[in-house]
Amino acid sequence: MLADVSYTPTTRTTGVLSVRGTIGLWNARDICVVMLSLIDDDTMTSLSVDLSDAEFLSAAGALALLAARRYGGSSCSVELVNPSPSAYRFIDILAPNLLDATRTDAQMQDARTQRDRIEFDDLVRALPGADFR
Repeated sequence: MLADVSYTPTTRTTGVLSVRGTIGLWNARDICVVMLSLIDDDTMTSLSVDLSDAEFLSAAGALALLAARRYGGSSCSVELVNPSPSAYRFIDILAPNLLDATRTDAQMQDARTQRDRIEFDDLVRALPGADFR
């Protein structure tokens, strides 16, 4: 299944890649390939990936976005912008400091609180013989 993406150049060296719908295991590779093809263009210096219409982001989708972002490195600045709440949660779990500038303090705190709650629940379940009901 092909990913629902569209690219809009903003200048000769910058542009916005809009990603819509679900980003999961079945289309994460497609999104990554599109991002890499844009990043590999020698004239491209900055790419914004708009995630405002990304309804759901799986771990595979988040890893694909982060891999393409890291691949850009020094040759092309890749910024993940306007993440939906679910996209923000997965990216915040995998790369906690990546999105700090793009969300408000309340949204960041909510995502971190939820991440901490999940980690605590996992820790409690791992305790031998612990039943806290």
